[in-house]
Amino acid sequence: MARYLRDEQLNNVTVDAELIEQIANELMNRSQTMPEYEEINADGEHDVFIIFTIRYDQKGYKVFTPDELLRYFNQAINVERIIFQIESGKSLTSNKAIGGFLNVNLDNIQPSFLTVSSDNEAWMDGAFCSIKEIITKHKNKNHIFRNPWSELIIQLFGVLIGFALSLWGASKIAPNITIENAFLISFLLLLLIFSNLWGQIGSQLKKLLNSAFPSIKFYRTDKDRLHWLYQTVVGGIVLAGALIILNGIFGFIGKMLGVFVGVNA
Repeated sequence: MARYLRDEQLNNVTVDAELIEQIANELMNRSQTMPEYEEINADGEHDVFIIFTIRYDQKGYKVFTPDELLRYFNQAINVERIIFQIESGKSLTSNKAIGGFLNVNLDNIQPSFLTVSSDNEAWMDGAFCSIKEIITKHKNKNHIFRNPWSELIIQLFGVLIGFALSLWGASKIAPNITIENAFLISFLLLLLIFSNLWGQIGSQLKKLLNSAFPSIKFYRTDKDRLHWLYQTVVGGIVLAGALIILNGIFGFIGKMLGVFVGVNA
């Protein structure tokens, strides 16, 4: 029965072909020093298995060689998860209740973990430290954007944008209304509307931030670099279109309100 276990959550890692190869090679080496490697199963083979699992584009595959894993990794549009495993026969048949195993779970949606368990403490410590050292060399700086300060900045940004949009909208609406303090009333009305919408808008902005700077980032040099360029261009077009639409909406609101409360001659 496995008596020793170490695990650690993995954050802010860029997963590229180089990291995949390094982890896979280390798993090959560590599997041959695993205590269960000396045991021979019913098929006459070492009772240790190396399994790679990749999920991408809403489908998943289990493969048994690094080359197969890299082929799926490079052809994927959106990689969601990669799992590296060393499993003893006992671990596989007991759902990890007994027997040694090593898991490296890299997931850009759910928490990611490195977990090693064995009844041999030296093997467990050695395997854990060697994999952790490899992963540490591929750390990214996404933690700069994924922290409470970023959420505070988004909140402040929302307040400033709401204030600016309300001023702009009031400047479009007020000229069409003859009531006293038309600009102030229009400004307060728009600010009230924006404040009620900000809860949903802020939530979506936080999701976009986490998506743009994921804790586990899967990166293919050519494919993902073009993907970021595409996102930037599309984002700019959407922003420009939104401003044009808002300008028209504010003008329309002003004219409609003018019909009811009086139109400037």
